[in-house]
Amino acid sequence: MHFIERWEGAKAREIPGERTGIQSKDEHRGIESARGRSNQPFTSLPGGTSPAKGPPRGSESGFTLIELIIVLVIIGILATIPIPVFTHFRDQAREAQVKSNCHTVQLLTEDFAAQNDGVYPSGLADPLPDSRTLTDFLLGSQLLVNPWDNARSEPHDGAPAQPGEVGFLPHVTNGIPGGYSIQGYGSDGIVLRVSNGN
Repeated sequence: MHFIERWEGAKAREIPGERTGIQSKDEHRGIESARGRSNQPFTSLPGGTSPAKGPPRGSESGFTLIELIIVLVIIGILATIPIPVFTHFRDQAREAQVKSNCHTVQLLTEDFAAQNDGVYPSGLADPLPDSRTLTDFLLGSQLLVNPWDNARSEPHDGAPAQPGEVGFLPHVTNGIPGGYSIQGYGSDGIVLRVSNGN
């Protein structure tokens, strides 16, 4: 009896709201819930809005109209540089083909003279004793290719006048052929002259 009275007296002396050593289930859940929220990262602002992502305002960068114009001008200048260079190398390659054609005609002319007792032809139609001409020698190998239009043709009797042409000019003294001159025409004029002995 005395023990029960003491326990009831101690319970009556408890201050309202004072925390005791015994926690109810509801209190325990509230504490755990508060701890869980304290460990969550900050993902939203009051009112349910999320914090802004990406760079801050005012830091966006872009090309201005002046910058774009400058870039286009530079690209245009760079694009025009290779055109003259390409044209120059193309003309050089064509003239090299013309020179090769000149040397081909020279070899055929020397072959003609070797079969004609050392006498050079007085023209493309001058025949050998077997009636073959210098043009026949050329037809026996291959016609000349004009590198400007890719047309195949025989040499011209006389000086050439068009790009890619090869001309045969005989040297005749007192009606006797004494030699020859072969000329090749390039993009701006004669690019090669060869003759007997050269």
